[in-house]
Amino acid sequence: MNMTAATKEDIQELLNQFKSSQAELKSSFTESLQSAKEEFWQENKKTAECFEKKLATTASETKWKREGNKRQYEFNQSVDDLITKAIDDPVDGKVHLLKARDTIGTRQKFIRLADISEHGWATVSEYETNELAADEDDHKRIQRAEYRAGKKIKQKQASKQAAKKFKKMAALPWVVVLVCLVLLVSFFVQEGPSLGPSAGKAKAVATSVGSSATGEKVVQPDGSSLVQTSRKMQEASKVIFQSGIWSDAGYEEHDELNKLASELPGVTLNSRADSTIKQYGGAFCSWCTWADRFGKSKIPADPYYVSLYLIHVSHSANTPAPILKATAAISWAHKLAGSSDPCLSPIVKNAAEGLKRKLASPTVKKEPITAEILVKVYDHYCADLSIKNLLTIRTVTMCLIAYAGFLRFDELSEIKREHVTFELSHMSILIPSSKTDIYRQGKSVIIARLTSRVCPVRMLQKYLELAQVQDSCSFIFRSLSATKMGYKLRKDNRPMSYTRVREVILDALKPIVGDTSKFGVHSLRSGGATEAANAGVPERLFKRHGRWRSDSAKDGYVKESLPKLLSVSQSLGL
Repeated sequence: MNMTAATKEDIQELLNQFKSSQAELKSSFTESLQSAKEEFWQENKKTAECFEKKLATTASETKWKREGNKRQYEFNQSVDDLITKAIDDPVDGKVHLLKARDTIGTRQKFIRLADISEHGWATVSEYETNELAADEDDHKRIQRAEYRAGKKIKQKQASKQAAKKFKKMAALPWVVVLVCLVLLVSFFVQEGPSLGPSAGKAKAVATSVGSSATGEKVVQPDGSSLVQTSRKMQEASKVIFQSGIWSDAGYEEHDELNKLASELPGVTLNSRADSTIKQYGGAFCSWCTWADRFGKSKIPADPYYVSLYLIHVSHSANTPAPILKATAAISWAHKLAGSSDPCLSPIVKNAAEGLKRKLASPTVKKEPITAEILVKVYDHYCADLSIKNLLTIRTVTMCLIAYAGFLRFDELSEIKREHVTFELSHMSILIPSSKTDIYRQGKSVIIARLTSRVCPVRMLQKYLELAQVQDSCSFIFRSLSATKMGYKLRKDNRPMSYTRVREVILDALKPIVGDTSKFGVHSLRSGGATEAANAGVPERLFKRHGRWRSDSAKDGYVKESLPKLLSVSQSLGL
């Protein structure tokens, strides 16, 4: 089909219009796409900036362990912000970079200042936070910052020292602080105008303290004897001397009465031996803890709750001893406080008796060490006295002295050189204090010088010579130190412990008796007593030598011989 010239022109015009429309559509689409792209970029930029700000805020709110790390992080963040602004802003990017350089330069200056300053970064902190007017010389600013930093450091050090001293004072027992105050008051009472009651004797004192913060009048013990006791004893004394008759005690009008009143608690405490007070104090403190747990009165105590407490004690007891100690301690505390004794109540008596029967078990006493065993021990270790073995001679000497003198462990371990006196026919050992010597009058134990080879007197002389015990205040039985030449006494003047004495005695007996489980340190005392009783020593001398106060205590140490036990049935006339 042939097309005319007009038709070709129309087609060409339509084609040109189509191309023009296509170009316009492409241009419009490109512009729209670029606009959308720019909007998307701006939106993401805002989100990123918001996230960065949030991150910076979170970092600034973080609890830093070290202040230096926090300051370094903030500096790095500020520089990073300036560099980011320079990248995002082509127009003012140079300005931001210059600010970043100035920031780094300032930081370098602070580092140099901290390095040459006596007080380091404290001077830099003062320099930053206490800027002066712009026309001030920078050198003056540094000098003033240095002065302020030094002043603050000195104040901080003084506060730390004061806090340390206060902490040390707070760590001291309250009774120690009270003793110091009482001694200070007593000094002014003796040297100047009367300021209050004196401290009284240092051995045992209770100071009348006026109205407390609550308005109540209390009496608190503060003597040196109480300072040396345990924390439980201090707590028990505080409860006792704030109860009963002591709750009404206060200052008297006359200083002499105040002085006498301050001595009264210590005097009443001395009515018992120190070891007894220590035991009772701990047991009574346990009662106080239990009573506080249920909000019950400690002094005066209700007999019903005392009975319940005894049942509580029995749950962790294997013997009646804790029950006896608990009742004795509670009774002792109430008597000191001047209150009625709840342990005299029938319900407490019956509860204690029932618990004692429940916990009772057969008593297994240690066997006495006989003279025959000691002779064998001597022959085994010391037959040749030319052998200077201080370890074995000490052990054998302790055994012979304890056996011949009927000595308890504490009496044996506490012997000093000044307590021993040698005579031609005997030696005398002074016992300054013992379990039965409540008034501390002292008793002397006389041991005869024997003609046999196993002589306690000669053995002790040999030991003292070998051990070179010369100082009169030295304990004669002390721990030993091993040397190349053998053994020697340690220089620290302390007696041997019960555990160590028991260990060396049983080790010495083992080659002789084999089974040492049936023997103990007390076996020496009971062995000497048994031998003396069976030999017919008069009872008066027997009791005096063993320092017994009652026949029942004495008889508990004596094991009757088989011939004497047989003599009872043999004398019945059958």
